[in-house]
Amino acid sequence: MQPIRVYPDMKWRDLQQVFNDLFPYLRLDVESGHKSFIDRPLSALSRLTVPNSFDIVPDMTVDELEMAFQYEMGLPCRVLRRSGYTWLETAYTRRWSLERQNDKGAELSRDLR
Repeated sequence: MQPIRVYPDMKWRDLQQVFNDLFPYLRLDVESGHKSFIDRPLSALSRLTVPNSFDIVPDMTVDELEMAFQYEMGLPCRVLRRSGYTWLETAYTRRWSLERQNDKGAELSRDLR
């Protein structure tokens, strides 16, 4: 799998699309004070003066991803995993890789297809 390059000029909507293409059973949520942030570049949402780019890779843990968003992009973010028709926080499985989280989401949602 190709890594996802997250860069400051990327729009949140575009990031969600490529993230969901790679991890269909995971969802990224950003905590933003902006009401209409979906079409804004990440740099406009950032709390940093100069946000940095970073890569999202399948073997990255939820902790690593959330820390990368916080420290590189200046955005508090969380990862949710699909379980049937609901989205669960990954607080107890933070050390699992994104790939493992996505596989578990597929397993928990298998009977609904």
